[in-house]
Amino acid sequence: MKLGSLRDFRIDDELGRHWWRWMLVFWACVAAWFLVNREANIYWLMLGDTDDNMRLMQVRAWMGGQGWYDLRNYRLDPALGGFDIHWS
Repeated sequence: MKLGSLRDFRIDDELGRHWWRWMLVFWACVAAWFLVNREANIYWLMLGDTDDNMRLMQVRAWMGGQGWYDLRNYRLDPALGGFDIHWS
């Protein structure tokens, strides 16, 4: 599109040919809005509820070498060998 041909610009042509670019721009704007809006929660790792905390413990265990199908959380009750979580 040339600078002087604004009257030849059609939004349906632009969206039809370059829809993925506009979707990427929209996605980036929404992601930036979420990051700015929840900056304090991300910085202080304030999770919404106990399920989020359990999921974080499960991910940390996987990153530490625990097996995918091992549903025992060893940090909850170490004296008895851990606690089985109820979701996979």
